[in-house]
Amino acid sequence: MVSWCHHLPGEKGRFYALKGQLPGDEIASLPDNFSVESVEKLRVPQLEGERHLVIIKSNKV
Repeated sequence: MVSWCHHLPGEKGRFYALKGQLPGDEIASLPDNFSVESVEKLRVPQLEGERHLVIIKSNKV
């Protein structure tokens, strides 16, 4: 996602990615100019399985 949309957020902009299981491999493969600001575990009523909100920020100066 960030490789296609890296130019979209402003200086304080963020990407919000809704994921199922915690995507450790995707987080590890983020380009150097992006980092994970936080990961929030979500509970969705009447839905089994894991859900996470991954908040990604740009490291550009």
